[in-house]
Amino acid sequence: PISAVGPSREPASGSARSTLPPSDRLRGLAVHRLVQRRGFVPLPPAGPDAAREVFAVIRPDEAVDLEDRETFVADVEAAYSALCARADIAAIYQQGDAFHEVPFSLQDGATTVRGTIDCLVLGAGQRVTVLEFKTGRPRPEHEAQIALYCLATSRMFPDCTVDSRLIYP
Repeated sequence: PISAVGPSREPASGSARSTLPPSDRLRGLAVHRLVQRRGFVPLPPAGPDAAREVFAVIRPDEAVDLEDRETFVADVEAAYSALCARADIAAIYQQGDAFHEVPFSLQDGATTVRGTIDCLVLGAGQRVTVLEFKTGRPRPEHEAQIALYCLATSRMFPDCTVDSRLIYP
């Protein structure tokens, strides 16, 4: 997520606001949290153990409006399993130290841009990789988002090479 605040501390035009339905946002959040909790270790086979794992990363107040918990669990399982099957991304993730939900602030003239990067992997050879996980369809603004995250990361780690992966399971 990204927000931009102008000098008056009001949201600047163009600030990011999610237009996804609550269950889609929650699915993405659950997948992010599973990566943070489990890395790239697949969930148990579909059933009560998998459902427990999914709901272990969701707060009760977040799940209160879910209309179909079974479908929600199946959707999260499918997205997370597809992500775990990405050997290329798992290799990057396991090559260094992973930091999740990394907040940042950037000054751009009179505007402060704030956001949270899904995952930064500090690897060998002064390399930092930005991992941005998406559970929906590719959208044009995702490219701008990851470019901003790379800029923020390069400012946090000025002596490192920064690369990125925009990942759609």
